[in-house]
Amino acid sequence: MFEKIFIIMGVVVFIVIMMVVIGGIMVKSQLEKSVEELFSLSQDISGRVYSHEQIEGLPEPVQRYFRYSLQENQSYISYVRLKHGGNFRLKPDQKWMSIRGEEYFTAQKIGFVWFGKLPLFSVIDQYIDGRGSLVAKLLSLIKVADASGEKIDQGELLRWLGEAPWYPTALLPSEKLTWESIDSNSAKVILSNQGLSVQGIFYFNKEGQITKFTSKRYKEDTLENWTGYYRDYKDVNGMQIPHDVEVMWNLESGNFSYARFNITEIEYNNPSKFK
Repeated sequence: MFEKIFIIMGVVVFIVIMMVVIGGIMVKSQLEKSVEELFSLSQDISGRVYSHEQIEGLPEPVQRYFRYSLQENQSYISYVRLKHGGNFRLKPDQKWMSIRGEEYFTAQKIGFVWFGKLPLFSVIDQYIDGRGSLVAKLLSLIKVADASGEKIDQGELLRWLGEAPWYPTALLPSEKLTWESIDSNSAKVILSNQGLSVQGIFYFNKEGQITKFTSKRYKEDTLENWTGYYRDYKDVNGMQIPHDVEVMWNLESGNFSYARFNITEIEYNNPSKFK
């Protein structure tokens, strides 16, 4: 009898392992397709270079930021890929879970693909060709979340904007992005893409670092206050970028910090997926 039980348990374990392996292969395949599509849609603009003359007339704290973060003749960023560690949670009363992730960005045509790996879940969050989506799977196989639509589009475009301090040339004024003055330590930014417009406020310290970003982002069906914090600036290819970020919802019930990421690797203008 016990032998039969052990055999059944072994079969069940084998089936579960095979499901996880198959699920992982499927997620990897989808990630590769998304990254390939993302990079294929955007053009290389690394031939353009930044000059301090470009920022004349911008709000004073914004000028301070670009003089801090960019060197004269800095090449424009076309593509970004990075890896990060950190912690994540879904609810305020939930314990923090460790997370590993990789993310890919395009600047000429706004977009990103993010893959996050939690102990039991995997997530692909993306914004490609003006459309956002989020898919989460248990054990990389069982779909537990599948979100898309106009509210998701708004949130994903805001995510791209909120993560732009990792690729500072994308924050330079353009036909898609404009700055408006507020005071000596903050400025309003407006980003428009494929018929959708979002806005927020960046906050700057005296050195010129961006320290905070605030906006209103959809959390399910309601607009809520959403804040990102930026810390631990380091030099990468002559640019000063933050390596630690924290993101939270500012709800009526209180602040809910849900993501704390630290960059472990970042590379520019290499439009390919990590091996």
